[in-house]
Amino acid sequence: MVYITGDTHRNFDAIEEFCDENETTKDIKTVTVPEGISYIAESAFEGSLYITVLEKVILPDSLIVIDINAFGRNKVLSDISFGNGLREIRTFAFAGCKGLKNIILPDNLKTVEKGAFFGCKGLENGGVSFRGKTYKLDVKGDYCDMTEEFYTAVNEGNNDL
Repeated sequence: MVYITGDTHRNFDAIEEFCDENETTKDIKTVTVPEGISYIAESAFEGSLYITVLEKVILPDSLIVIDINAFGRNKVLSDISFGNGLREIRTFAFAGCKGLKNIILPDNLKTVEKGAFFGCKGLENGGVSFRGKTYKLDVKGDYCDMTEEFYTAVNEGNNDL
C-alpha cells in the first residue's frame, strides 16, 4: 500500500501527478490519499505505462474535486471509497475504468459532469448509488455512460453544466 504525503513547506493540498519515469508507481495496487488533500488534478492517476495494476483507491473527507481524467484508463481499478467532502467529479474522471462494478457516491456530492464514468463497462451489471438509489449504465453498442436520469439527480439545482 502507498500513502501519499504532501510537502508541508509548500502547504500541499493537491495531487498533481502520481506517476514518474522511474516506474516506482508501476506495481502499486492500493492508494490511500491522505486527509488534507482537497484536489486531484487532471490525469494525476491516469492509467499508463507507469500505473498499470491500481485496484483500490481510498479518498479522504477533505477531497472536494476530482478533475478531468484523474483516474482514467485504470482498467483494473475495482474499488474506490469516496470521502464525504467530495463535491465535484469532472468529465472523464473515471473514463475507461472497466473494473468498476459498484460505486457509492457521497450524499453531499453536487456535480458530476457528463462522461465522468464513460466506458466503465463493469458498471453495466452493478451501478452507481447516490442518495439511496442505484443508477444503471446506459449501453449503446460500444458507447456506455451513466443515464441522463443519473446526471439529472446528482446535478439537480446546478445551472452551470
